[in-house]
Amino acid sequence: MIVAFVLIAGTLATAAALLLLTPLLRRREDARPAAAITSIAVLLVVLLGGAGLYAMFSNYKWNDTTVQFNMYPKGAARTSFVVGHLDLTSADAVETNRAKWKAALGALAGALD
Repeated sequence: MIVAFVLIAGTLATAAALLLLTPLLRRREDARPAAAITSIAVLLVVLLGGAGLYAMFSNYKWNDTTVQFNMYPKGAARTSFVVGHLDLTSADAVETNRAKWKAALGALAGALD
């Protein structure tokens, strides 16, 4: 889901940049140089504005946690898949992530059966 969001946001930012930069970089009729400095300024405003909006509206929390995946053979046809989510900040975070991993791994097991 995050990949789809990033692709859509990147496409929209690229379209906005093209719409804004095309008139600035088009060859002028009076033979004056294109507005390169203005184009760079507009591009930076679009990119930094998009990054700022993403940071403001995103509910994804970047943190310093570590996720470890371990697979252990369990007989001839079974494998135990263990997820360790380390450095979580609170017991609530542990329980929330435990429920998410349990649901995700349950869906994976259901798809493989």
